[in-house]
Formats: sequence, C-alpha cells, structure tokens
Amino acid sequence: MLLWSSACPMRAATFAISALLGGLVCAEPAGAQATYTTFDAARVTSINSADTVTGWGYDGSSFVRTVDGTVTVFAVSGAAGTFARSINDRGAIAGDTTDSLGYAQDAFVRAADGTITTFHVPGQAYMMSSVINNKGEITGETANGDYTSYGYLRGVQGKIATFGVSWGTYTQPVAINDGRAVIGNYYDPALNIQRGFVRTLDGAITTVDVPGGNNTYPTSINTTGTIAGWYFNNYHPTVHAFVRAVDGTMTSSFDESACHYQIPVGINRWGVIAGSCAALGKPHLVLGFVRQPDGTIQTFRVPHSHQTVPSGINDAGVIAGTYRTEDGYRGFVRFP
Repeated sequence: MLLWSSACPMRAATFAISALLGGLVCAEPAGAQATYTTFDAARVTSINSADTVTGWGYDGSSFVRTVDGTVTVFAVSGAAGTFARSINDRGAIAGDTTDSLGYAQDAFVRAADGTITTFHVPGQAYMMSSVINNKGEITGETANGDYTSYGYLRGVQGKIATFGVSWGTYTQPVAINDGRAVIGNYYDPALNIQRGFVRTLDGAITTVDVPGGNNTYPTSINTTGTIAGWYFNNYHPTVHAFVRAVDGTMTSSFDESACHYQIPVGINRWGVIAGSCAALGKPHLVLGFVRQPDGTIQTFRVPHSHQTVPSGINDAGVIAGTYRTEDGYRGFVRFP
C-alpha cells in the first residue's frame, strides 16, 4: 500500500486559493495522508460501497477485486473480449463483449455469485457500454444494421425496452441511478452538435445543455438526480466541467489554476465529484481531482504516476481508477 498526502488543511494560510465560482483549490499537502492501494489491471471502471472494484485486464478477461485484495477473473463464454463496466452495491456487474475482430456483441450481467447472463436486443447489431444501478436495472447502447444507436433499459426480470431522443440521433446512455433516471448524450443533426439528456422514470426526456457550450456530455448521476459532466464550445474547444442540480440549476466551468480539461467521472450521494484533468504547462501529466459540494477542488495523483485517471467515487469518498507510469497501466483505490 502506498501513502500519499491528500486532505486540504483547514488553516487559510496553507491553502492554494483560486477564485473560481467562490471555491477553493488545493493540491495534496505534505502533512495529511491518503492511502493508495495499487494492483495489476489494464483498466478499472467502477467501485461500489464495499470498495469492491471491477474492470478488465490485457488478455480480454474482466475481474472483480474486493477490498481485502481478493481478485476473481471472469470471462463470458464464447466471447473474445469481456469488458466489465459497472458494479453495484450488491456486487452485480454489467458489461459487454466483443468478437475476435473487436466488434461489440452481447451485453452481460454477472451476479455476485458469479452467474453470468448474456442478453441482446432482437434485431440489433450490437450492445455496448452497459451500466447497472443498485436495483439491478441496466442501461446502455444498442444499434441496428446501419449502426444508428438507441438506448435500452433492461429491468430486473430481464425485460428490455429501447428508447431514443426523437429530435436527435445516436442516443448513447452512460449512467443510471436508483430512481431509474438515465443520462447520456445524443447527436443533434440540425445544429451539428452533441447534446446531453436525462430520461426520468416516466420516460420523459429532457435535453441537458450548458449555457455557453454547444457540446455537452453528462457522465454521472447520483441518487438525488444531480448530474456531473463536461462540455466544450466549438469555437473555444477547451473542455470544462459542470454540475446540474435536479431542478436544472447549472454550475459550469468550475476550473482551477492547477489543471484544465476537466472530465468528471463520478458523483456520490453527497454531491462530491471525482474526475481527471491536465496539469497546466505539463500536457502529459494527468491529475485526479475531487470537488466538494461547496466548490472546494483538490487535485491528486498516484505517486510517481504520469497519468491518474479516476473512474468512480463511492459515498465514503473512496475513489478507484487507473494510473500510468513508465512501466505501463495499473489500477488504484484511493482512501481519503
């Protein structure tokens, strides 16, 4: 286990302050200690409330790793590639598969006992980017023969319904919360831009646009319906982060002086957001960041890494992700 400083100290003199939306920004100070557990993995994709993580390796298989370090490797029978993308608090994992040529095939759900069930929307060419909520409901992307994509929603009993944004094309869901609200993005052919959406329990779809941006990508939604994501403007293509409250109130461009090109990847029930960003003046140095509900932003990185890329955060503030050193990619769990 690696040790690294993480918590912002409480005395004003020790803060590195940036006046961004009234928030505070601080890098990891030398005094406090966050702990990092690192392990072999090509990609870590998700973490649950028990600090269990999932992801995949370099050999086409996926894994689940418990907090005590026990790793179970699994693969879908007959698939060339098995890609675990999401794990819920019950230990169920959702993901998708590829054939020997790398083309997407079936989606799957793996129960906590290891039972794997594959599924497919009849008549569709592929299933991909499958994610699961704590009830066991799964959403993701499916496509027909011309590769026009739609969203799908699979219930706990296995019934699948498809949906799409009627005024757009290429509907791509990326997350679902326990209230069955689904977020994602779609292409608006009239404006030639990508726009975000949120689909509520009753099936109503609302476009999510950030004022001042014309390409919006929601990435995560918590149990209260608060959404985090990123956006950019075609004329000023710097990537910025945003958070959208359930009432539609938008806080955008919570940038900081330590890094730019912010990509949020997770928001927990308390509104704490985790993501990654590029260090200013060091384009090859990718940092992780944590944003508190009060706007305080803190950057971090796994010791000796060139890239620290979180993939999720749980309600205890534990963050999982992938990092890169000169020796390649590995997985990490960061305990605050």
